[in-house]
Amino acid sequence: MARINLFLLLFSLWLNNLRGNPVLDSLAQQGNTKAQFYFAQLCYSDSSTKEKQALYWIKKMGSQGNALACQYTARAYWKGLGTNKNSLKANDWFLKAYAMGDTDSLSFLGKVLEEDQKPLEAVAAYELAYQKYKSKEAGYRLKEIKSNLTTISEDTIAEKISILRQRVSEINDSSLATKQRDKIKSTVRIVLEDGSTYQGKILDGKPHGYGKKLTYDGQLYIGDFHQGIENGYGTLFSKKGTISYQGLWKEGSPQL
Repeated sequence: MARINLFLLLFSLWLNNLRGNPVLDSLAQQGNTKAQFYFAQLCYSDSSTKEKQALYWIKKMGSQGNALACQYTARAYWKGLGTNKNSLKANDWFLKAYAMGDTDSLSFLGKVLEEDQKPLEAVAAYELAYQKYKSKEAGYRLKEIKSNLTTISEDTIAEKISILRQRVSEINDSSLATKQRDKIKSTVRIVLEDGSTYQGKILDGKPHGYGKKLTYDGQLYIGDFHQGIENGYGTLFSKKGTISYQGLWKEGSPQL
């Protein structure tokens, strides 16, 4: 955690001159990784802001292929930071981090698997970490577990490693498919059924992704959409230009 917070702090200091800049939110929503890290740091340093908003930004960055953000997302699910503990999601995100080139995630994955009482799978993770990066920690844990599993065979370990590598391959294939799908989306201006005007990403003729929606009564929403409705992180402005709400949305409604 200290490593992650230090990394975020460095971004915060570097981006300090952006504090209060009205385009910061827009940059983060459009995928600017520096702005996303800055928002995450603000969330963790502001006691009035829930950790889940920080996780939102880090997860968003991880989804864009940042290895360190993937590792942090995994640790959040592992330790229950800003979300409920979920070892399955932690496993997936640690593998994503490894697939993106993070050198520590396999050792973390081994620890999660140990906690889940899955020693064979843990051995596979540690073995791969040791083979790939010569991790001293992985080597130590590998020796400890093997000493308690005297009947384990090298063929069994090789099989488990093969399964891990297959999962990593599937993650890489999925990432490529996501990038290709994103290219299909286009930024356009359309009129919605309720008379509102929308400009941003669309999918199948509906707002999907980052965009701006101006309602007939003058309210402006800037943020994430999912299949036509507000969903994710967004800001609602009144017709006078003041912020009515800023934060997470779910199925068209703010999460107060």
